[in-house]
Amino acid sequence: MERRGQRRGIGAGGGNPLRSAQNPESPYGKIWRFDAEGGATTLELYSLGFRNPWRFSFDRLTSDLYVGDVGEDSWEEVNYQPHGSVGLNFGWSIFEGPFCREEADCRKDGLTAPILAFSHESGGCSVTGGYVYRGGESAALQGAYLYGDFCYGKIWGAARDENGDWKSQLLFEDNGRNWSAFGEDESGRIYVIDYLPGTVYRVQVAADRPEEN
Repeated sequence: MERRGQRRGIGAGGGNPLRSAQNPESPYGKIWRFDAEGGATTLELYSLGFRNPWRFSFDRLTSDLYVGDVGEDSWEEVNYQPHGSVGLNFGWSIFEGPFCREEADCRKDGLTAPILAFSHESGGCSVTGGYVYRGGESAALQGAYLYGDFCYGKIWGAARDENGDWKSQLLFEDNGRNWSAFGEDESGRIYVIDYLPGTVYRVQVAADRPEEN
């Protein structure tokens, strides 16, 4: 299966030879915020250091930002930006997940590490970012960030433990699914899309598999 994102990303070719995501003069590899208050539109650099953000979302309760960033060779990652913080640098192409790609500039100062990362060797190939569950139907999912993998049909739930460390648990797996996007409704319930044939499912803990709608 061809891995989505392998030839995409920040548009600079494999390995990002232009280092666009780290170049403040380049628009690539960044998330920008528009401000249209007062009749004038301005553009603010919100965060940088991304390769291919495949779905980002805000927690509707806390306004924290979660970004699934598709890797190139070996690692997929989820990045987290607390509400109120601006200009965080998530490290591409210096790092891919926890792996340092540029030994000549293998620095961690000034970079924000991903809260979650999984390798291709562990059975993943292309992260699909999701949402924090804020629905009222499942106490077990409450506050968990749900995300998936496109190639292997996996869905995880992640949350902080009592020590403040992020832990991820596999909730569902079906190699016949290609999760391409997540969504949420006004009640905070989470949905996921199977790329082909384009079926939408609702994620539930009690069922053996997501409920088809």
